[in-house]
Amino acid sequence: MKVIKKSICSLVLMIVIIFSGCGEVSQVNTKSNKDTSLQKIVNQEEINKDTENISTSKKINKEGNNASNKQVEKNKGKENIKKDNEEQENKITEYIKEDSKIKQNNKDSEKIKTKEIIKDKQNDENVKGEEIAEVQQNNVKTALEASSNKELKVKDNKEIFTIIISKNAKGYTENPEQIISSKKIEIKDNTNFMTYLKDKFDVLEKGGFIYEIEGIHNVYPIPKSQLTEKQKKNKIMGIDWFVYLNGEKCNTGANDLYVKKGDIVRVDYHQWDKREFQSK
Repeated sequence: MKVIKKSICSLVLMIVIIFSGCGEVSQVNTKSNKDTSLQKIVNQEEINKDTENISTSKKINKEGNNASNKQVEKNKGKENIKKDNEEQENKITEYIKEDSKIKQNNKDSEKIKTKEIIKDKQNDENVKGEEIAEVQQNNVKTALEASSNKELKVKDNKEIFTIIISKNAKGYTENPEQIISSKKIEIKDNTNFMTYLKDKFDVLEKGGFIYEIEGIHNVYPIPKSQLTEKQKKNKIMGIDWFVYLNGEKCNTGANDLYVKKGDIVRVDYHQWDKREFQSK
C-alpha cells in the first residue's frame, strides 16, 4: 500500500513537473512569439521608414532634377532670347547699312541729275543767248536797212554815213550785243569823225581818246576787289570804247578819222584783255 502511495505521489509529482515545464515552455514560446512579432513590427517600421526615406530621396532627386531641368530650360531660353536679339540687331544693322547705301546712291543719282539739268540749262541758255544775239543782229540790220532806205529817199542827192553806238558787239566775253543808238549822218567837207560824234551824242574825250558816251564811262584799270570770278578767269584788264570802220578796228584816233559815203562807223563798249591789241 505504501508502495502504491509512493508510486501515486511520484506519478502526481511527475505530472505536476511535466505541466509546470510545459507552462514555462509555453510562456517562453509565448514570450518568444511576442518578441518575434515585436521585432517584425520594428523591422516593418524600419522598412517603412527606409521606404519613406527612399521615396523622399527619390522625390527630392526628382524635384532637383526637375529644378535642374527647369534651370537648363531657362538658360536655354535665355540663350535663345540672346541669340534672337543678336540676330535682330544684326538684321537692323544690315538694314541700316543697306538703307544708308540706298540713300547715298539716291544722293549720287540726284547730284548727277542736278549736274545734267544744270548742264542742259547752261546749254539752253547758251543756245538762247546765241539765238538772242542773232535775232538782235538781224533786228539791227533790218532797222539799219529800213532807216537807210528811209533817209536815202529823203537825201537822194546827199552823201551820208552811219554811226552805231553799241555794247558787246566786239570783244571776247560772248555777252549779247546791245544797240544803244544808230544814226544816218550827212557828210560834210573836212570834218573828222570826232566832230560828227560830239554833234550827235554826249561825248567826253581826251586827245582823241573817247572815255565816255551818253554817261557810260570807261573802267581802267578794274580794281581787283571789283573783279568778278568770270572776269578773273578771262583775265579782263578793262572796259573801254573802241572805234571800228566798216567792221575793222581803227588804227587812228577819232580826231584823225574821215569818213566817206556809205561808211559804217561803230563805237563799241566792251571788256578787253591783251588780245584786244593783237587784233584789228
